[in-house]
Amino acid sequence: MPKKNAKAFITTVPFATVSREPLDLLEQAGIAAIINPLGKNMTHDDFAQFCEDVDYVIAGLPPFSEAFFEKAKKLNLIVRVGVGYDNVPFDLCKQYGVKVSYTPGAGTHAVAELTIGLLIDALRRFSFIDRDLRAGGWNKYMGEMLRGKTVGIIGVGRIGKRVIELLQPFGVRILGNDLVEDAAFARAHNVTFVSKEELYRSADIISIHVSKTPSAHHMISEKALSLMKPSAVLLNLSRGGVVDEHALYKALVQNKIAGAALDVYEEEPYTGPLTALDNVILTAHVGAGTTESRRLMEVGAVEEVVRFHKGEPLQNELDPDSVLAAMK
Repeated sequence: MPKKNAKAFITTVPFATVSREPLDLLEQAGIAAIINPLGKNMTHDDFAQFCEDVDYVIAGLPPFSEAFFEKAKKLNLIVRVGVGYDNVPFDLCKQYGVKVSYTPGAGTHAVAELTIGLLIDALRRFSFIDRDLRAGGWNKYMGEMLRGKTVGIIGVGRIGKRVIELLQPFGVRILGNDLVEDAAFARAHNVTFVSKEELYRSADIISIHVSKTPSAHHMISEKALSLMKPSAVLLNLSRGGVVDEHALYKALVQNKIAGAALDVYEEEPYTGPLTALDNVILTAHVGAGTTESRRLMEVGAVEEVVRFHKGEPLQNELDPDSVLAAMK
């Protein structure tokens, strides 16, 4: 039996601007929606103002603290709008009996399409030529074709696989690296799984699509960059901190690699020295930033809340023990 007077606090902003469907679903289920009134990411103190009488949290990337859990005594469920859940304290969720879910797959196609767009931009230098033309230039800079290149994908999961699928018509050789090698997918899409070191040495383009774990922190280090070709292009659309940004800056300035494209950073908003370089493309963590993906993520998050509210099984529940083990 659904509980009466249930409340869902929505921390992520904006919310329901693409479509009212998420709010309509909550209303139909008898759940009152409280949308983050601050219009910005919330601090610990901000969170404490709203969480005391809340049953469910539909979350962006808020700073969950133990004080939050102590105050949110009615809280039963946190649902992340998106695929990343590294900011969710699973140890505290387990301790306080709060279930966690997320919306995998909703942003997969958008991130994969942005990857292909940035990859081609890095080779053909569209962004650089645009800036040059706006500054009064008319220079026919030579780029390179994607066709015939070797593309290395580190992290052949949901997004990595979609990138590989989109690469099929381009006539490229594809190398993959992942903790779990999907042999059937590799055969179907002509992917050769190799070690990271071999991928660094062999690939013309290296695209990162891994989860944020302690072992992935600064995976692209000065040493990793030193193994890459001087003509190599590096892309990171996974998580900030996977690439050592200081080492990348150094490699780009010294022409150790030819170029890079980043959508995520260790500290966001990013204002670091990479902004001064012409051989790097920087986007503002917009991988899943399409109207279609946003709607899917918001509706998917609300549908999980409604299922839980009705006493139905969650479709994308995360097991704290499994997540904590993977993060070690």
